[in-house]
Amino acid sequence: LAMDETSQCDNANRYRRILEGDERIYDCCISGKSRKRKRGLQKMVNKSILLKSLHIYFFIYAMIFCGCQHTIKVQNEVKECTKGDLKNETIHSVAIKLPFLFYPERWCLNDSKLYVLNSRINPFLTIYNLQENSYIQYGNIGQGPKEFIVPSLCEMKEPEKIGIYSNSMNKLDVLHFNSDSLLYVKTLHFPLWNKQKGIPKAYTRLIQYNDSLFIGTSFMPKEISVELMNLKTEKVVNSVNFPLKPKEGEYSRPYECKIATEMNFIVAAYRYINRLEIYKLSDQKFQLNTIIGDANNQYDLYRLNKDNEMILHYSDIVCGKNQIYALYRGVKEKELSSANSKIEVYSYDGTHLRTFDLGRSIEKILVDESSMRIYAFDRNEKKTL
Repeated sequence: LAMDETSQCDNANRYRRILEGDERIYDCCISGKSRKRKRGLQKMVNKSILLKSLHIYFFIYAMIFCGCQHTIKVQNEVKECTKGDLKNETIHSVAIKLPFLFYPERWCLNDSKLYVLNSRINPFLTIYNLQENSYIQYGNIGQGPKEFIVPSLCEMKEPEKIGIYSNSMNKLDVLHFNSDSLLYVKTLHFPLWNKQKGIPKAYTRLIQYNDSLFIGTSFMPKEISVELMNLKTEKVVNSVNFPLKPKEGEYSRPYECKIATEMNFIVAAYRYINRLEIYKLSDQKFQLNTIIGDANNQYDLYRLNKDNEMILHYSDIVCGKNQIYALYRGVKEKELSSANSKIEVYSYDGTHLRTFDLGRSIEKILVDESSMRIYAFDRNEKKTL
């Protein structure tokens, strides 16, 4: 066990392991010289482009990530990390105009195609080709062919695929993007939550894991549920056992979180708790691996109906191939319009790599690692994304 600055690190992440009772505490052991060399690598390349009609703000940067977590504790095989205090890096936005009316209730990226769902208009889905500056639209509100009641968007992992689902209609239509049209592939159905009424849970977010498995998030008044579902057999395979959850009789809103997934990981980012949780998904089971942040909730403010006084921590989360991008707000709800949002970048072992200061209030992000761009939505800009 390394106990001093000159001792050799005992793992590849440059942490010394110090045994304290039943806990293993990891201290950063990067020497000053090594830190200086690593900081020298933290350079960002900004580029910009301009397209037509409503604006998209995006940020381009070189993804050379390094850094270190100050204190890490391991208890019961779960690593607990304090949030690192890294120097903010500033990146600047460039406006891109889009040739369609924009309101992003749900949106996602797949093969340089931006899928934007807005249930306030018909057609409700717009597919925008970022490279060609062209778009098509699809779907109407209703109960007929190609129609949906309260439609939502499923993030598909398969190239050129998109999913549109309706909880009340209990259907998920999988579609294939082909040139200038969407082609119907198949319809899947959810496991029944209320068998008497024949309806599933009201999933607010749906993400494809593989051909048959999907991860659905639902927020009931007194329960938060993240489930792994097999839509071929229409059964729930497993669900996340959150360490933080409403007590009996409490409401779930102070525990709301957003879920993202990539390969064998899912990450939960809490809106009203300064906390990220990283789960490993293997053998169709969720295993909590890493916690970043604390467990301090704001239920007392919620109980007093002081929602505007509650601090909103994370409003969005994106899982990249090797990194996690967490959109952090860190201000009270009533102050969101004037806040500077930040993107915290972590590795899947919990190491805090970088922090980007966006210099404005950003509500949602999408990350395209292939082109090294971040697309961001600012609610203050009524005609921009």
